[in-house]
Amino acid sequence: MSNSSREEMVGGAVTLGLLAAWALHDAEELVAMPGWWRRNLPALRERYPAVPEAVWRRAGSAEPREFAVAVGAMAVIVTAASTAGHLTGGRSAVYQTALNAFGLHGLVHLAQAGLVRGYTPGSATSPLLVVPFTLWARR
Repeated sequence: MSNSSREEMVGGAVTLGLLAAWALHDAEELVAMPGWWRRNLPALRERYPAVPEAVWRRAGSAEPREFAVAVGAMAVIVTAASTAGHLTGGRSAVYQTALNAFGLHGLVHLAQAGLVRGYTPGSATSPLLVVPFTLWARR
């Protein structure tokens, strides 16, 4: 969605594609998150001692079901944003905000992977799907 002087409408591949790209990305997170936390929490605590202990306790006590509920809530939001985008040819502020947030979310995953010097849930689909889709959809 480039900021041009004329309003261009985009099709379903762009607007509904946001929902599809988000679903694939969050599927990676849903599958990887529980095991990744269990394996990496001790090393993260040691590597980042400035992080308050309460943060580590909360992160370590989060149940996969809680994360799944959060993903479900996001599904409602992304579905609404994609639908708004579809109905307005991509001009909806809600859709454009969600698209930009999705791209920034992908960049955050890449930064996280850089900080831990390895894989983090979501960092596989971010450079392959999230960031490229966002750039393509904004064209």
